[in-house]
Amino acid sequence: MYLSLRTTVLWNMLILMLVAIALISIVTVRITYREIMRQSTASATASFAAVQAAIVGLYASDPAMVEPSYPASATLLSELIRSGAYQAALLVDSRSAVIATTGAETVGAVTADEEVRQALATRSIVTTVQAKDHDHAPSLAIAGPVFVHGTCAGAVKVIVSLKAAAERSRAAARMIVFYTCLNALILVGVGYFLMTRSIVSPLKKLTRLTENIAAGDPGKLPLFLSEQNEIGKLATAMRTMTENLMRERDALQEQARMLAEKNAQLEQAHRELLQAEKLAAVGRLSAGIAHEIGNPISIMLGYLHMLQSCSLSIQEQQEYIARIQKETERVHEIIGNLLAFSQPERGTVQSCNLNDIIRDVCTFVAGKRDLHNVSFKVDLAENLPPVLSYEQLLRQMIMNLVLNALDAMPDGGTLHITTRSTEPASVVLTVTDTGVGIPQEHLDKIFDPFFTTKQKGSGTGLGLTNVHRIVALSGGHITVSSTPGSETTFTITLPVFSPAGQKG
Repeated sequence: MYLSLRTTVLWNMLILMLVAIALISIVTVRITYREIMRQSTASATASFAAVQAAIVGLYASDPAMVEPSYPASATLLSELIRSGAYQAALLVDSRSAVIATTGAETVGAVTADEEVRQALATRSIVTTVQAKDHDHAPSLAIAGPVFVHGTCAGAVKVIVSLKAAAERSRAAARMIVFYTCLNALILVGVGYFLMTRSIVSPLKKLTRLTENIAAGDPGKLPLFLSEQNEIGKLATAMRTMTENLMRERDALQEQARMLAEKNAQLEQAHRELLQAEKLAAVGRLSAGIAHEIGNPISIMLGYLHMLQSCSLSIQEQQEYIARIQKETERVHEIIGNLLAFSQPERGTVQSCNLNDIIRDVCTFVAGKRDLHNVSFKVDLAENLPPVLSYEQLLRQMIMNLVLNALDAMPDGGTLHITTRSTEPASVVLTVTDTGVGIPQEHLDKIFDPFFTTKQKGSGTGLGLTNVHRIVALSGGHITVSSTPGSETTFTITLPVFSPAGQKG
């Protein structure tokens, strides 16, 4: 069950006040009761002194009063009882023999009353508060010696009713409880008002302000708080923090707007750059196609014009036809490379043993090509994990790299091929030749279509472009480093085949 702060404060104050009222009432009632009893005892003791004086006067005037059943003694005690000041009275001689009594004691017999015996023994007044009687009121027993001419002639005991004192005590207790409760209610009301005004209301305003801040609308909620207390300081800190947050928010919004504008400009520039690059690539591709295909076609047209001449011998005609056929095959090769570049036949992605493919390619090249003093150095890692790729494309990629390396070493050299596994889950292939190298200004162009550093007619410029495309299709990446006149190294990283058939 939810309790508001106001209700919680009220209940806590009520509980504290009830505990305080109970403690104060108990202490006050007990003190009042003791004080009333003390006053009653003092009053009874003072009146008892008058009784003692009266008995001493009778003893002095008539020594026969010490005799049992003396009429004057019994008359005196009866007068004391009839006056209403005492409930009972007892007169004894110095030997504790009863002279006169208003109770059940036997005249002449030695009394067993404890207060009387103690008064005779101590020669002093003895007071005892006795338990409640049938009237539900306590009583006070007062016993004291009677001295005649300096000699203890006996003792007298009276019992004073404390009923009136008890009633006064109860009335005082009721009055104390009433006024204590009244004061507590007043204190609770005033405390509740002050607590609400000083704490609850400011906290409610702070709560509303915090909720508005959380909703993004701090507003202008007035707090009307003194800055001399903790809540006022908290409100000031909250107001300062809100103002700072608003300034920061405005600054962030302005920065976000500026970033959005810059981003839009960058996007536009990026689109324009892509379009320009596409147009440039199309231009380079078109120029390359026109150059690579235009030359053979021009040659074929020349030979065809020459074949139309009737003055050619049969041998010359066959020679021209053979040259036309050679140029036609060259055009066919260029078109095939273009088709492989634009739409390579991928086959099925599968687990491929890179070491086996490298061995097959090296064996094929060594058996079909004049190597001109080129030596192969193959360092293949043992237990090399399979790679995830297209086997036919992977074979084509390695073939292009090997042939490109051999073309770079016309005077001979060393072709070094290595494989190794690296973390995380990759295989690295390096192909290094000790050929003529690649100039630094050409390194960023060697993968462009139709770019080649070979002599005219020696290549189409699509081999390394296809290598780059196959590496990208396999999910890997390729880098090249070269020192002109020394060596060139191609480094290819391919993903490892995982048991689930995914790229590692």
